[in-house]
Amino acid sequence: MADSPSPRGVLNKSDLIALLKGAAIAGAGVALARLAEGLPSVDFGPYSDVIAAVIMIAINAVRKWLGGQAPKP
Repeated sequence: MADSPSPRGVLNKSDLIALLKGAAIAGAGVALARLAEGLPSVDFGPYSDVIAAVIMIAINAVRKWLGGQAPKP
C-alpha cells in the first residue's frame, strides 16, 4: 500500500480501504448493539448509544489483535 498521503481532494487506494474498514467496524458495532437491544430479555434503555460505542471499540480491538503487526518493507 502507498505510504504517502493522498493529495487534497483525492483518495488513494490505502485511504479508501482504511475508510471502508472504519465504516464496516462502525456498522458492525451499531448492528450488534441493535441486535442485542432487540432481544426481549435485554434492555439497555438510555444506555444504547454507550453500548454501541463500547461494542465498536471492542470490534476494533479484536480486529487489531487478529491482524497483528504489518510487515516492514
